[in-house]
Amino acid sequence: MPRPLTVRRPAGRTHWLLAALLAVAPPVLSAQEAGTAPSGEPADVAADMVATSQVPQRSPSGQTLEIAEAELDLGMPYYVLSGEDTQLVVRSEAPLQSLTAIASRAVGYFVAPFDVEELGGASGSGELGAETAPLLAGALRLPVASLTTGAPAADRMIETQLLRAAEYPEIGFLLRSVSEVRRLEDDPEEPSAVRFALTAHGQLEFVGTSAPFAVPVELTFHGATNQTMSRYVGQLASIEASFDFSFDAFGIQLAGPMLSRVSNQVEVDLYLMLTNVSPDRPLVPLTPEDQHVTEALFVTKLRDLDEGSVAYRLGAEYLETIWDDAEALNRMAFYVLAEPGIEDRRPAFALRAARRAVELTERRDGLKLNTLARAQFEVGEVEGAIATQKAAIALAEESGGNPQALAQLQANLARYESATE
Repeated sequence: MPRPLTVRRPAGRTHWLLAALLAVAPPVLSAQEAGTAPSGEPADVAADMVATSQVPQRSPSGQTLEIAEAELDLGMPYYVLSGEDTQLVVRSEAPLQSLTAIASRAVGYFVAPFDVEELGGASGSGELGAETAPLLAGALRLPVASLTTGAPAADRMIETQLLRAAEYPEIGFLLRSVSEVRRLEDDPEEPSAVRFALTAHGQLEFVGTSAPFAVPVELTFHGATNQTMSRYVGQLASIEASFDFSFDAFGIQLAGPMLSRVSNQVEVDLYLMLTNVSPDRPLVPLTPEDQHVTEALFVTKLRDLDEGSVAYRLGAEYLETIWDDAEALNRMAFYVLAEPGIEDRRPAFALRAARRAVELTERRDGLKLNTLARAQFEVGEVEGAIATQKAAIALAEESGGNPQALAQLQANLARYESATE
């Protein structure tokens, strides 16, 4: 059996309410308990292979995880902001090979007490009792396909050989308890923030194996300031951690010419920004919630989970439901053409949506024309793209619009025209 992976700090006291909830929660099933130990795996690893993941599934939008009602009753949920920051940095120093992988597509949530400002009294007051845990529940999922080193060959090795993404597309973590909670001194640069140090204990599901995992973290609840309000909507929190991770703790042997380029022990830096505003809620008031959820799921599957075929089937069905909605059609086209992080771009899909959006607006909407021109250019209709972009510029000049927007339209035109030279 793989040894429990404990990082830097020993276990301590556990929050009593969370412990009570977990006492009745189903344990992570091992393959041995389920009677389905996989063949070809060493017996000690097979004993802890995950039969059924205990990490909650993704929400309808795919941008967070489902939260149980019992957890919502505990306190305020904070949702991980996916794609906003570099969330994970993994450094490997093997002989003759140095690799650094980053990821920014983790999703999940953590539940904090409603009165977190009152926990532990004054700042710097030392270790707190078990009844003052600032985290009561939580879970994370990270798509393996979102890890990148910037080197395509290394990315393929990590995805296919090391982490076996085809079988285990996501890494999961389920928070079980916290210990060694301390209220930290106030930060002079952010005096309204409430800061804690603690050890988070949970279950890490990694390449089909589940093992106990403990890591020291710094948790900050950010007060409302001009800086935080300009950063994102809602009340913000952040989680930071730095720790070492060993692959052999999960039964992974780094043998062979490719895997030997990865060190068994790697250094990990984690940074998560969170908000109490659910990503399942549309931030644009005029966007209906059902459209927001469907479009977010489309982008999640296309960008984060590398499920292009599934995404475009979903997208084709969705286009039929929004065929008379120019705004939604334009958004779908723009996602495919310009959303960062997407590798499987299918401009013909975008062209169909963009053409219909322009038709519905009778060629009197410059933004829709700009999207159509981009789609035309990407499918090779260069002359059509130039004509459409000129029409978009004419509308912008006619309306006396934003000079920066006009400059961008003109830059797009210059790009299309340069392709004919």
